[in-house]
Amino acid sequence: MAHAQITIDQEGWRALLALLDEGSPSLEPHSRAISLQLQGRIEEAKAEYEKHLAADSENIYALNNLGYLLLHQGEAEAALPLLRHAVEVEPGYLLAHNNLGNVYLTLGRVEEALAEYRQAVTLSESYAMPHRNLALVSYLMGRRQEAVEEYRTYFRLAPAGTEDADARFNLGVALEESGRVEEAIEEYERSIVDNPQMSKAHNNLGLIYLTRGELERAAAYFEQALKADEAWTLARYNLGLCYAAQGEYGKAIAEFERVRAIEPGHLQATSNLGVMYTMTERFDDAIEVFEELLAHHEGQATLHFNLGVAYQAKALYREAATQFQRVIELEPPGSQRALRAEQELQAIPSEAALNTTIM
Repeated sequence: MAHAQITIDQEGWRALLALLDEGSPSLEPHSRAISLQLQGRIEEAKAEYEKHLAADSENIYALNNLGYLLLHQGEAEAALPLLRHAVEVEPGYLLAHNNLGNVYLTLGRVEEALAEYRQAVTLSESYAMPHRNLALVSYLMGRRQEAVEEYRTYFRLAPAGTEDADARFNLGVALEESGRVEEAIEEYERSIVDNPQMSKAHNNLGLIYLTRGELERAAAYFEQALKADEAWTLARYNLGLCYAAQGEYGKAIAEFERVRAIEPGHLQATSNLGVMYTMTERFDDAIEVFEELLAHHEGQATLHFNLGVAYQAKALYREAATQFQRVIELEPPGSQRALRAEQELQAIPSEAALNTTIM
């Protein structure tokens, strides 16, 4: 999944600072407010912009900047009238159109967001940020190719040296989901260059190499992802899968157990933990895991099958037969799992042996 977010428009702020450096008379009164904003003194900056608006309700810079601050404090509804007024007063104000688009997107008004981003693009062919936002919206609407094109345009227009790991990652996701995996790998790697702690990019690269059977390489990426966030259960689960595929069952058990400790309800990790217990002949542990899972997920054929295997390994043949029969009932006739359950059922000893169990 793409790492969807509305980004801070650093490009717009660079433009404002450049105008201040050039001594723009229209921006000079806002220098204190902008300085406070860039220092993170948000409440003081807001008070400054409100003071300017009290003196001039059509001050486009105060309208835009206060709207921006409110948006990034989670007050999109309050930001909306300010930014709409800004573009009414000055229809050519690019930054306000982009920020208004961000407000609409936050409020779930996607078509209106698209209209504002497109208006910003129409007003200036060189303004990069609306292309980034158009890419995000296109992706969220399932338009992968359009998203790729917009991200490419964004990076082409962005100032030299722009580091935007999130956009690189999102471009990689759109490319991967479009089947352009080699290009996706390149973008994930670039996102890591921009931000070495980009754990999502490490994880996605690991998944690509896991799918290709390049297990050592995949494990290295999952390990890097976990350096950035040791509690991230997705990467830890994937690392467990990698170890299991390598036959490193002890290591796989350790990872699945850690996932379960962090996220007790993680179904896949717990199920695979049970499989690993069976593979390492810890049959009692496997039975306990699968019985517990089925108490909450009865009717999942995979769990019934795996519990049957653990029972069978423990020579609890009657219990195993019940589980394999349940799989046959749940699965479509002739499916691979149903056929396997039938084979296991046929392999169970005769009725005379069903009363004998190993404790």
